[in-house]
Amino acid sequence: MEWNVEKGPRKCFQCESLFKEGSEYYSALLDKGSEFERHDYCFKCWDESSEGSGWFSFWKTKIPQKEEQRRLLADDDVLWDFFLRLENDPDPSRQQFCYLLSLILMRKKLLKFEDIEKQDGKEYLILRQPKENRFFQILNPHLTEEQLDEVKEQMGQILDMSL
Repeated sequence: MEWNVEKGPRKCFQCESLFKEGSEYYSALLDKGSEFERHDYCFKCWDESSEGSGWFSFWKTKIPQKEEQRRLLADDDVLWDFFLRLENDPDPSRQQFCYLLSLILMRKKLLKFEDIEKQDGKEYLILRQPKENRFFQILNPHLTEEQLDEVKEQMGQILDMSL
């Protein structure tokens, strides 16, 4: 299943003011079941009380200057929040996304590999968050190169980053 998330139109969802180079704004994802809907808001329109109103995830971002390159990775807190929200999701496409997030979080040393477990013919990564000594069991979806490229592309579109 492919996630169709539009890259932000570089304008506020509410007041429709355009974001210029260097503008900071909030991006938020609304969980629509089989897809995420992205809304971008200027600071004036953003209301943090909307966090409890169904947002799957949200983060503060900015339009880069022309000479700046696209960020290689999103903020650690954004990645961690997304990972926690996806870790037990039964949807196969979200499990693939969570698996890729877990690899990124290991690379950033926010998760540590502990072991591999096999249950009911499936393989799981056992990961530990060193900060809280918390353990996670993440399904290894055994992605092909093509599937991995698709998930990376989708992650880049959703979080506005390049991998």
